[in-house]
Formats: sequence, structure tokens, C-alpha cells
Amino acid sequence: MIKLYFPKFAKKISYHTGRLFSKIPITPVEWTLLSIVPAVFGTYFISQQNLAAGFILFVMAGLMDLIDGAVARHTGTVTRIGAFLDGVTDRFVEFLMILGLYLYGIPMLHISGELWLIILLSAGTFMTSFVRAYADHKKVIFKEELWLMGGILERPERLIVIYASMLAGLYNPIYLTSIVAVGAILAVVTVMQRIQFVLKYGDR
Repeated sequence: MIKLYFPKFAKKISYHTGRLFSKIPITPVEWTLLSIVPAVFGTYFISQQNLAAGFILFVMAGLMDLIDGAVARHTGTVTRIGAFLDGVTDRFVEFLMILGLYLYGIPMLHISGELWLIILLSAGTFMTSFVRAYADHKKVIFKEELWLMGGILERPERLIVIYASMLAGLYNPIYLTSIVAVGAILAVVTVMQRIQFVLKYGDR
């Protein structure tokens, strides 16, 4: 909204931010990836009911997100791959922030292992679809190549795993948990596979 209604102000902020931080020997992509670090710690502190520390850390992550684009524009190093990584990292940071708020006020020991697995499986599921859609949105991967962006656990395989976990759970709940654990791990692996595909074959 700021960019839309206050374009001159947004450009001025971006210019001065890029000029200042471009003096630091850190690339825009490195700034992007570094934003994950304070987000991880921010999630931890919020889950420990330290909302002030979590707030500060997530503000730091947000500032790094501002810095990466500003530095890229100031140094003329804007790339489609960089924009793709920026968007994917943003979603990951937002997930961590929402997760932290979800855990706020809930003692960590009161959260079952099964719930952690469901959270991990959900994140992997959403990010699997997002990575492909965002690669298309940013024109990093051409449409005719999108179908090549597979992965070990696409939607059909993911549904099979979930169905299998429910059926197995009819006999023994431990089977449900075990199969969901496998699905959660494979979902995360699939996200990594798709990101790697974009980095390898994407149009820069």
C-alpha cells in the first residue's frame, strides 16, 4: 500500500537504504537468507512468552527483507532468481512468525509430537504448491518447464501417505504418527527439491 499511495517516499527510502547497506560486503541474496536467522530465534522467544524479544527479532527480519531489495536495486544486481528467493524466504519467515504466535502462552511440553508433525506436514504441503506458483509468477521458470518441477511427494503421493496414515491408525495410533512423520519429512524434502530445481534451471 505504501508503494502504491506514496511511491516517491518508498523510492527515497529504498535509495538511501540501498546506498547505505551496499557498502557492507553482503550480497542481496545473502541478506535474504540472513533474515531467516532472527526469525527462527524470534519464534523461540515468542514461544517462551518473551514477546518483546520476539518482536525485536522479527522487526530485524523485516528490515533485512527491505535491505536485500534496496541493495539489489542500488547495485544493479536485481535478478529473477533473487526475487524468487526473496518471496520464498518471506513466506517462511511469515510462517515462523505465525507459528510463534500460535505457541505463545502454550508451554512447549504441552504440545504433542503428533501436533508438531502435523504443523511440519502442513508447512511442507503449502510451500510445495507455493514454490511452483511463485516460480511461474516471477517468470523464473517457463510454463512448458513447470511440469518438470516434480518432487518426491507431490499431491497424489501426499494424499496416499495421508490416507495410509488414517487406515493404519485404525489398527494402532502409533502407525498413524509414524506415517505422518514420514510424510512431513518428505514434504520438506520436496520443497527443497523444487527450490533446487529453480536455482539450477531458472531464468536469471
